[in-house]
Amino acid sequence: MKTYTRDQIHEIVVDSLSERTSIPVHITDIRLEDLGIDSVERTEVIVDIEERFDIEVLDEDAEMWQTPDDIIDYLIDILASPYL
Repeated sequence: MKTYTRDQIHEIVVDSLSERTSIPVHITDIRLEDLGIDSVERTEVIVDIEERFDIEVLDEDAEMWQTPDDIIDYLIDILASPYL
């Protein structure tokens, strides 16, 4: 499995979310709903994340995502290089 730096993960997540909302996603501790991410867009984000990182996100894991930071932390846990 490819490893990523924290900055790479952050950039990819923010890019994915930014494609679905007109609100700048530079503040990553705001709730997804407050960014205008509805359930359909949330599913699109999950699929996009799975494709970009070549992973499968379990539904129960994705349900825990309330903010962009939650997504970033989840991905860091499974993808970040242990040498960072």
